[in-house]
Amino acid sequence: MDSWTGAGIYLAGRRRSKIISCHRGEPVQVNEKDLDWWVYHVLVAQPGAAPDDLARQAGCSPEEIHASLRRLEKAMLVECGPGGARALPVGEMLALCQARYDQSCPFVIEGGVIKARKPGNQE
Repeated sequence: MDSWTGAGIYLAGRRRSKIISCHRGEPVQVNEKDLDWWVYHVLVAQPGAAPDDLARQAGCSPEEIHASLRRLEKAMLVECGPGGARALPVGEMLALCQARYDQSCPFVIEGGVIKARKPGNQE
């Protein structure tokens, strides 16, 4: 079954292959980066989307979506939780990045909780 996503990308409903085309014409095989881009943009349009729903929309396996979400989470672009995944606002992205990489930052973020950085804590 073919469908349009909220991100304006046409997906051909096929299992095991990631088929994304910008037109209703010929399907195009995509790589991991293209899938990550698609997942991110769908999460912007549909916050809280469940991985199984994303897999169904993309026509790929849930494992591929989970791998994509892990890559996006590592890149500090999305957050996954029990209610689904969501794209992070720019302010949260910047705070996460600063807390992770700026050793002079006075705080750290652990499990979504902001804590004062302990002196000498070089995480």
